[in-house]
Amino acid sequence: MFKDYFSEFKNILKGFSNENDFVRKSFILTLGTVIAQTIPLLFYPILTRLFLPKEFGLLAILVSITAIINVISTGKYETAILIAKDKKDAVNLIGVSLFLSFMFSILAIILFLFFSNILIDILHQPRLASWIFLCPLLSFLISIYQCYNEWVVRENKFSNLAVNKIINSSSITFSNLFYGVVRLSQGGLILGELTGRFLSAISCVYSAIRVDFYTFKSISWKRMLFLSRINSSCPKYVLPGQLLNTIAGQVSILLIAFFFTEREVGLYSMTGMILYVPVSLISLTVRDVFRQKANEEFKAKGNCKSIYLKTFKIVFILSFIVFLILFLILPMSISFFLGDKWREVGVYAQILCPTMMISFVAECFWGMFFIANKMKSVLLLQAQFLIFTISAIVIGHLLFHDIKYTLICYTIGRSIVYLINLRMTFLFAKGTNTNELSKVNQ
Repeated sequence: MFKDYFSEFKNILKGFSNENDFVRKSFILTLGTVIAQTIPLLFYPILTRLFLPKEFGLLAILVSITAIINVISTGKYETAILIAKDKKDAVNLIGVSLFLSFMFSILAIILFLFFSNILIDILHQPRLASWIFLCPLLSFLISIYQCYNEWVVRENKFSNLAVNKIINSSSITFSNLFYGVVRLSQGGLILGELTGRFLSAISCVYSAIRVDFYTFKSISWKRMLFLSRINSSCPKYVLPGQLLNTIAGQVSILLIAFFFTEREVGLYSMTGMILYVPVSLISLTVRDVFRQKANEEFKAKGNCKSIYLKTFKIVFILSFIVFLILFLILPMSISFFLGDKWREVGVYAQILCPTMMISFVAECFWGMFFIANKMKSVLLLQAQFLIFTISAIVIGHLLFHDIKYTLICYTIGRSIVYLINLRMTFLFAKGTNTNELSKVNQ
């Protein structure tokens, strides 16, 4: 049985190598992502001994708020960069995204001046008051990084994308290490995040101008205004869906902060970071290459079922193997790796492994919503994510008043929605009509 699967796996890889060097591009991105994710992983044993779990918890809460701001700030116009008809339109969409992000960041700072106390009281996190005003600045820096990534994917410059991932990851990691070594244990992780994001953004701007300076000179207010109008589906349909998705992803941190303590938030966030490594090593890498390849095939044939199924087989086999290994080894290795005060992370990881395994697969095909121009469906799916996530955590807490049982409920709820996600993207890849999709949603 295993021999048959291994043989099929080799055939799939061989097929990819014959189709527009899919394997070569995947390898470049995988190598870059492996390095990018290995860098913080190597330094976690040091950072977890320099900073307490509650410091990681405070950082996780701040990052969650930043992520929500970031989704709103650009109007999601960066998602149209890949499908823009030419370079001139693509760079003007970058201009639209960054201008909106800058203006929204200023607006967010003003709103925090008047209403931040309400949010701090709701989350029961008084220490957040000293740092919450950094969220809009972090959001703008992340927007620069995201727009540059969309640009290099469009231009088929996957080596640039790999380097960008490494710079972003290493900048944050070494900044955190620096503040830990100088004994800035209170807020050191937050300052490390800010410093790292700033260095990453500078690198993106430098690389874009150095290689494509004359292309970026074509940015104009007139063209930006025109493209913002014809791509109005981004703020109308993509933004609400992505906002719901981000809230659904970050609300777990915020709800755990509300129901439990900073320590539990820190342990949970560390679990997520550890489990996210295998997800990002393969699924996010394949997602970027899949989007480019699937977009070409969908435009030419009206569907991309073939590339979808081939990709699915690879990531499903990999996800099962990777997360089975993690399920078995993490409880025994966490204390040695991170230190005794992080022992419970191994238990959290076992609970979350099933949903992370499914998300590992589902993440690869997220681009199908945009390739098939099914942006309205994004809103429906993300509403389901949000409802299932909040319901699962609230029900788990009310029934058990225990973080572990709450996470079991969370795993069940999220897994259901990821399976729905996979079904929808497969129908899009087939070129399925709206009526068939409606039956699935019902």
